Amino acid sequence: MEKIWNWNRKVNLDNFAMFEKVSQFESAGVSAQLKSDIIKHLQSLENEFQRYFPDLAERDETFPRNPFSAMVDVSTVPEDIQDELLDLRNDSACRKIYMEKSLTQFWCSMLSSFPKVSTSALRLLVTFASTYRCELVFSTLVHIKSKARNKLAMENDMRLAISKTLPRISRLASELKQQKSH
Repeated sequence: MEKIWNWNRKVNLDNFAMFEKVSQFESAGVSAQLKSDIIKHLQSLENEFQRYFPDLAERDETFPRNPFSAMVDVSTVPEDIQDELLDLRNDSACRKIYMEKSLTQFWCSMLSSFPKVSTSALRLLVTFASTYRCELVFSTLVHIKSKARNKLAMENDMRLAISKTLPRISRLASELKQQKSH
């Protein structure tokens, strides 16, 4: 959202550097109509982000990234998790775990001790990851299901293509028995 606001501000100042193709032709001058179209498009992007992530503006995004930061204002988080967040911030063992693990690993490890805060943080963090995974699956589907392969049952192919688990082909092959000849 901040990038969109910044781009909008720059376009209003006739600065099109962030749009590579437009800035190539800037010497000829950008028409008022093109400038208006860019501003309309940026506004539609902003509206789409607000529609897609309606509660993003209402949340304090700082606490999921670093619950131990002095910048986190406890009064900005929902009331039902404020006490839990304060307990978490003052737990030195949790601070040590935060320093050692990735952000998602940290919040997953806090689920049993601080369920409300962890669930709230993970809900914000997982939104973007799940969107990425969804796009990845659709791209994989388009790649696998081509005109030449449109009659295939793709469930197993898709499972193999999007799984992070590597197949152990040698182990699978060693468990199979050879077919006897007649």
